[in-house]
Amino acid sequence: MEARISLVEAAVTAEVGVTVELLATRDGGALFRTPDGNLHEATFVFANGVVGEVAVQPSTIPVYEAAALPRLVGDELRTLTADLIDGKAIERTRVRSLANLVRTDEVYRVSQVILRIDEACAATGDEHWFKLYEANQEKIRTSMYGQIRELEAHVPKTAYAKLPKARLTEFESELRESMGILATVMEDIIDGIRPLVFAEDDEFYGAIRESLIAEAQLLHGLLAKAGELMRAEDLERIAVAHDGLCGRAKAMEVVSAYIMGRAKKGAEAN
Repeated sequence: MEARISLVEAAVTAEVGVTVELLATRDGGALFRTPDGNLHEATFVFANGVVGEVAVQPSTIPVYEAAALPRLVGDELRTLTADLIDGKAIERTRVRSLANLVRTDEVYRVSQVILRIDEACAATGDEHWFKLYEANQEKIRTSMYGQIRELEAHVPKTAYAKLPKARLTEFESELRESMGILATVMEDIIDGIRPLVFAEDDEFYGAIRESLIAEAQLLHGLLAKAGELMRAEDLERIAVAHDGLCGRAKAMEVVSAYIMGRAKKGAEAN
């Protein structure tokens, strides 16, 4: 078998003119990848230890990048579970193939992502930045009078959860775009406050910065995951999570700008 595979690989390489990576073979055919990453299929006749004339064409087999696997595995988990509940016969190879792709540290359900977003938006415990904002909201917003509108303008304004549920599918692309904007807001917050340096007597603001960065990173990842996994039936729950996240993002924008001002004053004082 190994000798036959070597013969096929050599014949295909000679036909296409570049070294190929043989991925699978069958009687009279082979699936291979060229150095550019594209998949192709080869057909041939193998007789008396000789590979006959080789014909090559692009493969019709779909290819998925690693980043798309969570969505694919999530879809298959949902389908497989539904088939089991319905009492359908399940091939062991199907279960075994899926088991090889499942990771215990990966999220495959939108409901899990939404739960984490809701928990983040409702968190008022150890989040140093939120404690500061909640206790000094009026003072902070007053000190930044004139900047608030510009800061909050970075955050999407459409409240998708208030739209008629029956029409949400019409706004799916807009909702996805809005989630992308929120992800950019989180990136901008991180990039803006990560370099900040505070005076020794302002270590408190250093803790604020770290808590903001931690939450922005968490939410950025959750937004990306929600975008990967969301389906039409998830739009209503995604819309509610999106709107709650917009409110949280506005507060994060204000606090990040506030501590950036504190860091600047500290630098001037030194």
